[in-house]
Amino acid sequence: MKKLLFYSMIFNVVLFVNYIDLSGSELDRVFDNSFLKYISNPNYYNNKEISIYGKIKQFRHITSSNGKPYTLFKIKDKNKNIIKVYYKGEHLPIKKGVYVKLYGKFIKEKKYAIFKIKNVVKAKDVKLVS
Repeated sequence: MKKLLFYSMIFNVVLFVNYIDLSGSELDRVFDNSFLKYISNPNYYNNKEISIYGKIKQFRHITSSNGKPYTLFKIKDKNKNIIKVYYKGEHLPIKKGVYVKLYGKFIKEKKYAIFKIKNVVKAKDVKLVS
């Protein structure tokens, strides 16, 4: 009976932890929130999926010449390292100063026409953190 109660408690704790909405310093404990490892070693992380969170420094909504919406933004970590992000297909409801967590592909150098942009994440999922 004691074992059943023990396993039931463990199961409930696991369920609870999976449904917690993390924010701020709680995310610092869950994520390795330094962008320095990506910026300092872009060849290793190039085309790899990463999960990061940080504070939006700048953002811009644009629409391509063929009518597709994009959201471009810069995100900074707690050490003020910056990574550029683009999200294709939607103008995200974000603003300067809010925290986001995102998942996407790190690209060491992205070419746009005659421009080369270093340390970019092509975001697949972006969530606002309260």
